[in-house]
Amino acid sequence: MELEFKGTKGEWKMSEINISDYKSICVFSDGEKQKVLLHIHLPNYEITEEELSNAKLIACAPDLLEALQEMIIQNELRGYVDSSDMIKAKQAIEKALKQQ
Repeated sequence: MELEFKGTKGEWKMSEINISDYKSICVFSDGEKQKVLLHIHLPNYEITEEELSNAKLIACAPDLLEALQEMIIQNELRGYVDSSDMIKAKQAIEKALKQQ
């Protein structure tokens, strides 16, 4: 079964905004029609390293998905179908894409 990503296509980016008591993390698409994918508004609050790391991972998610899918294709062409890392990779993709 081939699962397709139904989310926002194109590159995703992350920005951190710090203006006096206004703190914000934003993940957005960087295409022709920019879309805000995640926005965390934190008044009177410092952005933690954990929150920043989470936002960076979210922004990289489409690239990670694409790389993992390509890895699976290349490994299957070489005959590595049932290895434990291939099974884990396929399960991770299914987990991400079935929840759409």
